[in-house]
Order: sequence, then structure tokens, then C-alpha cells
Amino acid sequence: MKSSNELASIVETRPISTMDGMSIDKSPCLGVSLGQSSSSHIIGGMCGRFAAFSSATAVADRLALQTLTDGARLLPPNWNVAPTNEIKVVTESALETGRWGMLSSWSQNNTGLINARAETVATKPAFAQAFAKRRCIVPVDGYYEWHKVHSGKQPYFITDTTSDESPMLFFAGIFNYSPLADPETGELYDDPVKTISLITTTASDSVSQIHHRMPVSFTGDQIEQWLMGNSHDAEQLLHHSQKEFANWPVSKQVNYVRNNGAELVEPITDPADPNLKLANTLNPESHPTFDLFQ
Repeated sequence: MKSSNELASIVETRPISTMDGMSIDKSPCLGVSLGQSSSSHIIGGMCGRFAAFSSATAVADRLALQTLTDGARLLPPNWNVAPTNEIKVVTESALETGRWGMLSSWSQNNTGLINARAETVATKPAFAQAFAKRRCIVPVDGYYEWHKVHSGKQPYFITDTTSDESPMLFFAGIFNYSPLADPETGELYDDPVKTISLITTTASDSVSQIHHRMPVSFTGDQIEQWLMGNSHDAEQLLHHSQKEFANWPVSKQVNYVRNNGAELVEPITDPADPNLKLANTLNPESHPTFDLFQ
């Protein structure tokens, strides 16, 4: 029997199931080793790509978590997280790892369901049981969204710059325990893997300039309520207003999951569409929210 960290590195590309009314052109399907990704060209639906480069210790300190698994501690930084990748996940008081893309009988492929809508997650059969019993938090440093412009699709990096601490977002998620098999031999791995779907909602004003949906993100006491509260309280949390986030255009290098590095989140001064109205000065230190689409 193999462990889930020994997934074979065979790569296929298939459409991703979002159950969120969105779609992503292509993504590595289950055959990609956890923590790896293919070089496929992926242009995102909501939410289809994020950055998670903060260390497990930094996440645990921010959330005052008592337990860090070895998997979470050893997971390398990733500036270009794609579906099927191994990611950090918070369940109750522990920081551990899981696989992005929730597998269930409703999954249309081995990538799984990467998003669920806040409006229906508590009642839709694909998600209701996980919502009631298996809620989680996915800590990220920011996420990418694509906006259609004259010359194609321009990627933006979206994050929270309002805190005195380094930017970090805490996405609402749900998960299943999924038995995964080696795609070459069909042999099951030793332990079921947490397979995760991120919950999305109507975008706040700042994000709606780029996309009409955004991940549900919690702060402070909301995180504990989401993880430990009952289903009714958790559902109420999903209706809270989302924060206004900063955003800036970034290089199209992020379109390819083989590209991975800090340069992917750096602002660019000449985005693809010359009609975009950028602020006159880009300040990488403060990362202001740009009024892009007046």
C-alpha cells in the first residue's frame, strides 16, 4: 500500500467541475502528485488559483493553533496553487494538509468539485453532508482572478492589505475523506485524503470590478464559529458582508502552473489591455486597490 504522498506523476487534463456556475479551461487531474502540478495552461474561473507561501508556523501563530502535522510543516511554499494540489487546511485546532478538489459521487472527474456556492452549500446534495459535519479553513496569502479584456484575459492578484500583519486570508471550505488510488496500479493509498471545496459568494465592491464571485473569507471569531459551531450558525456566517480587498494586475506567467515564484504576485505596469485605467504610481510596498474599471 502506498501513502497519499506517493501519488504517481502521470498528468491528464480535463475540465474542472466547480458546481459554482463557473468553469476552468483545464487542470491536472488526479494522477498529479500531491504538492505538484502540471504545466497545463489554466485560466481560472472562480476560485481557480491561489497563492499559499506563508509557512505552517506563521499560519499556526496567526490562528493560535496547538497542533501542526508534519505534512503541513513540510509543505513547500506555492505561489501558484491549482486544483489537485496539496494544500494547508485547518480543522478544529489542527493545521494539516488536504487535496484541493472535493471528491464524491457527484464529481464528474478526478479533479473533484473545487467550489461550492454559499447560497446553496447547506442544501445541495453534493455538499450538504460535508457542510453539516466537515467544515474547514484554507489559509492563503491571496488569490488570482482573471478579467476579460480586449486582448484576452488579464490576471489579477487579490489580497488583504488592511492588517498590520502580513497579508493572509482564511477561506471557508468543506471536505470529504476520499480513498485515492494509484492511477497506474489502481492500488489504494494507505489513508483516505481530505479533499476540499472552497465556498464562494457574491463579490464585494472592490472584487466585483474583476469578477462577480469571490471566496468566502473569515476573520477573528468567525473562524472558530465556522469550525466549531452548529450548522445553523455556520450558514449565518456565510451571509456576512465580505471585506474589501486590494487587487493589482500581475504577469500572465501565472496562467501556467509550471511557473511558481514570488514574481507571480508582483504588480505590473503594463497590463494586457491598454484601456485599463491604472493608478499613476504602483507601490509594491503598499499594494493599493486600483480603480481599474471606471
